[in-house]
Amino acid sequence: MFRFFRRHQKIFIVVGGVILMLVFTVGDALNGWVRSQDDSGDRRNPNATAVTWDGGKLSEGELSSLLYKRQIVAGFVQTAAQVGYQRSIEAELTPVPRVVPVALIGQEWTRDVLEEDVVRRHILAQRAEDMGIYISDDVIRRYIDELGLGQLDPNDVLAILSAMNPAGRSPSTSDLFDSLRSELMTEAALRAYGASGTYSGLDLGATELPVDRWEEWKRINDYIIVEAAAIDPSSSMVDVPEPTADELQAYYVKYKDNPAFPIPLRDGTMLPAPTPGFMIPRKVKLAYLRADYEEIVAKFESEVTDEQIAQYYEDYKFQFTINDDLSIFDDPAPEEETPAEEPAAEESTDTDAPATEESAPEEPADEAEAAEEPMTEEQPASEEPATEEPAAEEPAAEGETAEEPMTEEQPEPEAPAEEEPAAEEPATEEPAPEAEPAEEPATEGESPATEEPATGEAEGENTESGEATESRPSPFRLVSLQEETPAEEPATEEATETETPAEPAVTEEAPAEEAAADTDSEAVMAEETAEPEVTEEVQYEPLEKVKDKIRRLLAENRYTTEIDEVMQSAARDLQPAYRKYVSDSLSMDEGTPEPAIKLSDLTTLGEKYGLQVEDTGELSFYELFETEAGKSFCDSKYMGDMPAQVYAAAFRNIIDLFEPTISSDIAGYGDRYVVIKLSDSPSRVPTFDEVKDDVIAAWKREQAADKALEKAKALAIKVQDSGLTLESYFVGDDKVVEVTKTPSFTLYTAGDFAPTGQATYRPSQPQGLKDVGPDFLAELFKLSEGEVTALQNFDKSLIYIVRNADDVESPEMLRSNFLEVANYWDGRGQFRNAKAGQFRSSVIEALLNDLNLTWKREDAADSDSEETADEAEAESEADTEAETK
Repeated sequence: MFRFFRRHQKIFIVVGGVILMLVFTVGDALNGWVRSQDDSGDRRNPNATAVTWDGGKLSEGELSSLLYKRQIVAGFVQTAAQVGYQRSIEAELTPVPRVVPVALIGQEWTRDVLEEDVVRRHILAQRAEDMGIYISDDVIRRYIDELGLGQLDPNDVLAILSAMNPAGRSPSTSDLFDSLRSELMTEAALRAYGASGTYSGLDLGATELPVDRWEEWKRINDYIIVEAAAIDPSSSMVDVPEPTADELQAYYVKYKDNPAFPIPLRDGTMLPAPTPGFMIPRKVKLAYLRADYEEIVAKFESEVTDEQIAQYYEDYKFQFTINDDLSIFDDPAPEEETPAEEPAAEESTDTDAPATEESAPEEPADEAEAAEEPMTEEQPASEEPATEEPAAEEPAAEGETAEEPMTEEQPEPEAPAEEEPAAEEPATEEPAPEAEPAEEPATEGESPATEEPATGEAEGENTESGEATESRPSPFRLVSLQEETPAEEPATEEATETETPAEPAVTEEAPAEEAAADTDSEAVMAEETAEPEVTEEVQYEPLEKVKDKIRRLLAENRYTTEIDEVMQSAARDLQPAYRKYVSDSLSMDEGTPEPAIKLSDLTTLGEKYGLQVEDTGELSFYELFETEAGKSFCDSKYMGDMPAQVYAAAFRNIIDLFEPTISSDIAGYGDRYVVIKLSDSPSRVPTFDEVKDDVIAAWKREQAADKALEKAKALAIKVQDSGLTLESYFVGDDKVVEVTKTPSFTLYTAGDFAPTGQATYRPSQPQGLKDVGPDFLAELFKLSEGEVTALQNFDKSLIYIVRNADDVESPEMLRSNFLEVANYWDGRGQFRNAKAGQFRSSVIEALLNDLNLTWKREDAADSDSEETADEAEAESEADTEAETK
């Protein structure tokens, strides 16, 4: 077993990380469910009926088994995908997902949501079986391989399963295959209805007509400017009569099970609920010691001395440079290369007389090449090694060679440093009766080549019978731009001071000499073109100018080090009392022990360490989120791989009662806290008498909102008929509303970036309008320019008279802009995938709506009666089956 672990230790490390995330995502929903049952003493009877539908039912035991299988699939799928992704990166492969992970569990899912989803998928799997769909083991193996991007083998699967431990034991491969089979059958059934949930050509929900694409594009590209006048519905409260007792009772019953929580939209936007909620939600109370960042840093600033500031300035003066021309990111000047060997051209003596440029007319070479190949005065053309010339030049006459010696009376031709291309001023050929040998004879099998006279093309030439000869590019041309010289190119001879014929160079050494010449020439060119190094003196901000900055910096550094130690010490002081509380809790059969005074009252500890002592009072989940302490991040509590925020950790029982927890505003910075959870009250449904006043107030607000909307619509018609803007209409002494004009906005606006790197889009919240929802915005964008209407915001707390003040762009301009990017534009993928997801949801709803899905749970007291009824029903079914046989 240990050998197996060592062989797959990387898998276990990756799996361990993912399992930690699943503890707070996948496992948390199930653990929260189990914990809620244990806390209430409601242990479900496994034989009791949990849920029924037309044609089937599930007992509590069967439902628990399905939850276990769901946990297996969710954990394995997430881990296998993560392992495949990491191995693809290590193998330098692009980790493109091949299949969609199935049966994942949402991080924010409650117990009810999870159970309902499990039941729905179980029914859909049965529907797939009725349709004749079957998922074989080979299909499952192929799915696992695709899920892991082809990076997993059977041993990896075993390693992943060994690291998982749902329900106290590691699942077997048989458990995995059975669980995956059911989930894949569910997906197969949905695909059969064209509802895979992701955009593809096979998905009916992804069918995209041109008009659909046009409307989706306008959501983020069609801008309008709106005038809005807000009306408070409470102004119509005087017109609302008092409710009757029956109306109040009915209103209470309708909303007694609803908590007054914000409504999360599909895109993550949170808006206040449009309906009342009388249910008293779960509430948590926190007490905490607080180190106020601004207050303590200001105190530390006053204690910083001038000597400390001066010392910091001298030690870290580089932080205060003001010379913007110098930067550590500037590229260093190119280093000059030392030539390994002097080029042959430099070996020519001063006794060499310049030759006249007389040669036979020839076709000009490429102008670009000619411009890039000037010769220097020190470079005699006759000493230039010859290279093959393009076929455009006249070939050498048959039987002629380049070996005729040059007499002393015939000077070597030499080209000027800056020469115009030969194509513009062709030189006339003047044959040389005698010439000094310029190159070694052509080897056997090669065509003999002759030298050409020097021209503006920087080509070595020989004036032998007017024949065009092989040429070589100038060594001063960049190496990267030169034509490649054949390996069998003969080497040139170097002229001696006495102008005597030199012995031919060895052919095998020619390429090396040419390469050295090229390198040396490139170095010369670098010398000529290199810019002189500019040295500037670094300038610094004067000490007096940065003195306050340094003072603040020193105070902040002191806060980081000293306050961290203070908070750690305060938390350590509370640990003995907390450990005793936990020990007493474990030893008690019922109830909870009374905590030590030190845990329930932090006043003494706050005075000891000079920290503020505060508490939140009893707050709901969303109320705690709105507090500064609730938003702070725990130092040692995590959700997945991210530090948990206090509000989430408190409600997810990541922070236990009376457990000291250190947190900070932003990852160790800002205000620091030592938090203790003093109480945790479960949610409950209040009696009518407890919330009677709230019921009356909510009923009246709803009636007043309806009446205010009717008045606002009538007023909107008057404004429309007047032809005035809202600002012009609501003016004067009788002005009762305030008019605001929004900046231009679109129906949807870009939000956070998804892990894919693409921007996500959510309904806009225009400046000046409060809590407007998708329906409000949709009605706004239906208005033509100048049209007026009246709309309620999402929670009906305000009525707006709105007018489309400006369409910004004409319909013709919008159409033109759309046609330019009709197939590719930001947001298209998100909108069409959202459309496919909505179609999937509608298919599931249609399939389940006619099944009469009913949850049979009541409470623990009904378990025995349900069990008796189920047993009687089972006996009756057995008797009927026996009689049929």
